[in-house]
Amino acid sequence: MGTPTLTVSMPTWRTPQLRRAVESVLNQTFTDLRLVVVNDGDDPWHLLDGIDDPRLVRFDLKANRGRYWCDAVTLAACGSEWWTPHDADDVSEPDRYEAQLVGDVSFTSVMIHGLDGTVTTHPIRPGNPIAKYPAGVYRTAVAREVGIHPLFRVGYDTVFVRRMWERFDPVVVNRGLYHVHRRSDSLTTSAETGRGSRLRLEHRRRARELLRRPSECPQPSALLDDVARLREVL
Repeated sequence: MGTPTLTVSMPTWRTPQLRRAVESVLNQTFTDLRLVVVNDGDDPWHLLDGIDDPRLVRFDLKANRGRYWCDAVTLAACGSEWWTPHDADDVSEPDRYEAQLVGDVSFTSVMIHGLDGTVTTHPIRPGNPIAKYPAGVYRTAVAREVGIHPLFRVGYDTVFVRRMWERFDPVVVNRGLYHVHRRSDSLTTSAETGRGSRLRLEHRRRARELLRRPSECPQPSALLDDVARLREVL
């Protein structure tokens, strides 16, 4: 296929809900997109058996690098006008991209599906623009200008989203078009990487430093190699 209007980046590592997330993207009413599923050092492809869609690109990393590394690779390699991340255990409403492909940056409010089965809406309020990183759709040039730090493992969402609000004027679509599904072994809930963990506290400290003193995002040679490999695939 030619260069699509939108590239969707979906890192995956030990995510049994991957197929549900992939189908929610491929079943969008906006069809001029490419979904790049990045295998972050796992073996997930059996979960997508039977999905035959030319818009689906499967890309393997040689080692586990973390979600921001995966997103940095797809952002650098894609040639589309817009780019967006998507978690491998979450779901987008069918008309999400049709509604969000406006302006340079667009955020939708999210529906949080808790471990206890409850569902809560997280709207974006004026004056307190809390927004989820994967609930945003970004013009590619804008996302590259803000940058994604590939060496963060958790917590870089805050830096990326806050910089978007500081530098641009995001369009807000308060319709709950993105569904966040909590799970007990995810990055935000596991003992090793969840809230209160040593890793998350350390990365939050680094994120606060970046917000005070913005710097260029590093481009390790291994990342540039991954970008070159993905460009060959695309």
